[in-house]
Amino acid sequence: MLTGRAGEDLLASYDAERRPHAKAMVKKAVRVGWAMTGGQDRAAAIRRIVLAAAVRSERIRKAIASTATPGLKTGALQHAERRLLPRSPAKLRPGCLIPNPLVSTGDGAPVRLDAILAGRVAVLTARQPGSELAGLCRRHNLVLLRISSPTPGTATPAAADADPAADWTGIRLADHEPTPGLDHLAANPALTVIVRPDRVIAAVAYGNRLPLLPWHVPAATARGIRATDRPPLHPEPAHPLPPAS
Repeated sequence: MLTGRAGEDLLASYDAERRPHAKAMVKKAVRVGWAMTGGQDRAAAIRRIVLAAAVRSERIRKAIASTATPGLKTGALQHAERRLLPRSPAKLRPGCLIPNPLVSTGDGAPVRLDAILAGRVAVLTARQPGSELAGLCRRHNLVLLRISSPTPGTATPAAADADPAADWTGIRLADHEPTPGLDHLAANPALTVIVRPDRVIAAVAYGNRLPLLPWHVPAATARGIRATDRPPLHPEPAHPLPPAS
């Protein structure tokens, strides 16, 4: 909105978008706190028995230890998917945070996807970007990324980085870090996603459909936006990951 690429009504959606999310996070913290320390005497004894039984479930252990935040439900998102269309996987739906795996551009060292996005609105797809998708990204100053799988023998889009006139940048997932949401995207050319600057997935498009920006763009701004800046071919490499404990 500050750059003129979104209307003022985007700011009005902030409270409706973030208030339910904040409440969910507070409730989760309260529940975890009660499970650890809540109640005295009989309540404490019951809690110990219940927790001892619960933690035997791998699913419950993962839920307790998970730091994932709940997805956003309202705001600048593409809302309910049409029932006739296939549903995207849970980690690749509007309102969810896009994963932040290691990726490579060209023959550069692996970097986190955040380094490529650099706080910009981006479009990610596995298919060869056509002129319509490239034109959409140019009009709205969106970073266009073609994502590929690390599987040997698959076509890699990295060669397009050598062409200064290319409208998109090829990125390849690292082969040692499974990432469920992006693995599915890289293997499915029928999906295209828009990612907001806060790394929230804003929209998902299927087939040859163009993704739609779920916020108003002033007409005068849309006509005057310059062509998008492509991500650097070789961003700073990611720091080594800490050893597994």
